[in-house]
Amino acid sequence: MPFNGSGSFSAPVVTGWPAVSGAVISSTAMNAVINDIIAGLSAVLVRDGQSAMTGDLDMGGNAVTNTTFVREAKASDLPSAATCDIGGAAGRFVDITGTTTITGFGTSAAGTWKLVRFTGALTLTHNATKLILPGGANITTAAGDTLIAASLGSGNWVVLVYQPASGMPAAVAAALKILAVQTSYDTSTAPGSVVKVTAGFTLATGLVAGTIFSIYNDSASSITITQGSGLTLRLAGTTTTGSRTLLPRGLATVLVISTTEYVLTGAGAS
Repeated sequence: MPFNGSGSFSAPVVTGWPAVSGAVISSTAMNAVINDIIAGLSAVLVRDGQSAMTGDLDMGGNAVTNTTFVREAKASDLPSAATCDIGGAAGRFVDITGTTTITGFGTSAAGTWKLVRFTGALTLTHNATKLILPGGANITTAAGDTLIAASLGSGNWVVLVYQPASGMPAAVAAALKILAVQTSYDTSTAPGSVVKVTAGFTLATGLVAGTIFSIYNDSASSITITQGSGLTLRLAGTTTTGSRTLLPRGLATVLVISTTEYVLTGAGAS
């Protein structure tokens, strides 16, 4: 073996090598040494780029200097999964396919970063440790949405940039999102949403302080906005607390003061 695994070259151990002054040179020894040198030279990285690397190049903490740019191959498409291992993708840029909810990006060395593009709609689940998303809320992707994510090590990632294909920043897109008809506010939904309801609506504790959202009564009858267990729901401008009534086509806005105290105001709210 011409190299010992640590980068040092060693000649083969054969009878007649090294040569001794006055001794007959053995063809067997000479051929073995020459063949070993040939094998060693064939394993080195030539300066003119004649051949490609056959393994990872460990820079030992040293920088690559005086280069124009690095051409990187695109990774193969990665199917969505609860743990979608983007760090293991063989390329900086990777497309994620499918619609399975993602809760993590797998384990990679701290400092690893990836460019990701989504081909369809799925949910990225925010976690304050494992998958830190902009705004601290879940994100529903759309085809063409992209992000830049960096590994913090130990299976933890932070999304540094999220760009919707629409060109609208994620926070603005979330603020303009109208949810499907429902009867409870999903605490994972981004702040700024409009909740459109046609029946009784229950507010639960647990929302983050500073969250603001609106409730639209999309019906021809009054509905009750119920003060959930453990929650204090205040009517703005009064000392009144408790469940509230929202008139037909009424629009109420809720401000979260704390996880257990909300303030409601709006046209048609009483």
